[in-house]
Amino acid sequence: RRKAQEELVTANEGLELKVADRTLELQLLNTKLTESAKEREVILESEKDARLEAEIANRLRDEFMATVSHELRTPLNSILGWARMMKDGTLDPVQSDKALTTIIKNSETQNRLIEDLLDVARVISGKLQLDLSELQLEDVVSQAIETVRPQAEARRIEMRFESDGTLPAIMGDRNRLVQVFTNLLGNAIKFSPSGSVVEVDLAEENGSLITQIKDNGKGISPEFLPIVFERFRQDSADKSENGGLGLGLAIVRNLVEIHAGSVRAESAGEGKGSTFTVLLPAVNSGQPVLPYKT
Repeated sequence: RRKAQEELVTANEGLELKVADRTLELQLLNTKLTESAKEREVILESEKDARLEAEIANRLRDEFMATVSHELRTPLNSILGWARMMKDGTLDPVQSDKALTTIIKNSETQNRLIEDLLDVARVISGKLQLDLSELQLEDVVSQAIETVRPQAEARRIEMRFESDGTLPAIMGDRNRLVQVFTNLLGNAIKFSPSGSVVEVDLAEENGSLITQIKDNGKGISPEFLPIVFERFRQDSADKSENGGLGLGLAIVRNLVEIHAGSVRAESAGEGKGSTFTVLLPAVNSGQPVLPYKT
């Protein structure tokens, strides 16, 4: 009887060991199944995000194509209409002058749209060429201000420019940097009320030249501010009022970054103005001046 009891105890212990081993195996299997389920969830979520991004990209592409067609067709229709009337000889001298002015204005608009598209294509393909030389940024900003001055005077907007005296040079493409500041200043004027002031401040800080363009115009909504520099993005109100392809600020960011700089936008909200800040490295600042191959 004692032997039987011992055998029973031994058998019971062996059974408990087997149960323990099996329990451990089941726990490991359960852990693996749980991890696999989590991995599937992550994959499904990634696929969901990818589908959403693809849908957004497709929508933006369709919207962009529709906008391009509209923006290119509008000035062309005006040019063709006035040109046909001039050819027919139905216009008096005053109307002919108006026709020529309108044709030139719309031709310039169409040329600007096409140049924006070409600039974006050059940036995306890495074929944007820069003509680099040492520049005084104050001269570059002054040239941009003079470029937009007729636009400002037409709207009775005062341009105020302040610079911290003698500043170090930068390395850059003069025409491209003038393009950057002309775009930012043009936007400041366009979105500011008549009779207001656009302030431009230029200073040096920590080896960088900092240019700030401030206006007290319509401002930027909190929803649009994070994407203000993205291609083909426009605030819905701006799009309906001012047209355009939504490429200007994207090109600004690309050109500034190609010059090893950065640009940011700040606004307290709609109706509270905005500030655009451009940072560019000074020559001999120890910072790279051309990080991207062009």
